[in-house]
Amino acid sequence: MKPFRRSQRRRAFGLIKFLCLIAMLGIVVWVVWIFKPELFRVQHVQTPVSADIPDSFDGTVLRIQSESEKTLEKIVVTVFDPKLNKQAKYKIDRLEPEEAIDIGWEWELKPGEHIEVDAEGYLPMAFSAKQFGIQ
Repeated sequence: MKPFRRSQRRRAFGLIKFLCLIAMLGIVVWVVWIFKPELFRVQHVQTPVSADIPDSFDGTVLRIQSESEKTLEKIVVTVFDPKLNKQAKYKIDRLEPEEAIDIGWEWELKPGEHIEVDAEGYLPMAFSAKQFGIQ
């Protein structure tokens, strides 16, 4: 059997270095996965907000308040009327912690309708007309 040539040894050594590098990278990812699993998980929490229809208005104003300790971004408030298959959307760029915002629109909430509040990184929070005392 012939001994390996220098170029063959160099290629084999390069391959071994590459495989060791891949193995070390795999070990690092595995260790991070074990000790910091939240880095790899998707957040499955509803948008931390509360909603209310202030008494001083005739139902065309919706007050959204943040219940989060973090700033909520890219918030979309959607009102659905399943009977007529209609919807209206209102977008809010950001909502600071404990901040409230009044949304005025030409939609009067009626029985059977519901509202969804969705923010980036969260699942939508749904409110029904019944929750606001509209029956």
